[in-house]
Amino acid sequence: MIVETSRFGSVEVDDDKIIHFEDGLPGLENLTKYIILSPPELDPFHILQSIEDQDIALTIADPFLFKKDYSPLIKDKVFDELKIEDNKDTALFTIIVIPQDYRKMTANLMAPILINPDRMLGKQVILDEGDYPVRYPIFKNPDGKVG
Repeated sequence: MIVETSRFGSVEVDDDKIIHFEDGLPGLENLTKYIILSPPELDPFHILQSIEDQDIALTIADPFLFKKDYSPLIKDKVFDELKIEDNKDTALFTIIVIPQDYRKMTANLMAPILINPDRMLGKQVILDEGDYPVRYPIFKNPDGKVG
């Protein structure tokens, strides 16, 4: 399948790489099908690209790269919804906001994205517990170094 994107042009994707978000994402409830793009030049970031709206592309990253002690409490109900039997079989991401000054980049630790890569099911989870901010600064140092 060819997916048209506003940032990366036409991208060929296997149908089995489409992640289904039954409820969409908060604010984007009508968009339920996404793919993850991982252009090498963006490493360690990825793009969660809607295949239903070429203009919707969210930068995501593994939160453990910049918050090693991140430990979101995700309810069993979410694991059931995503048909996750063992949490080792999941992928966890956070949405990254990149302003013009990249050193002010933040991650939304309050609403991680959980994906079951075996079933290609995903959900953005709004955490009920934990003291995680919506805008966690990725760069702690003014020189632009992570951590």
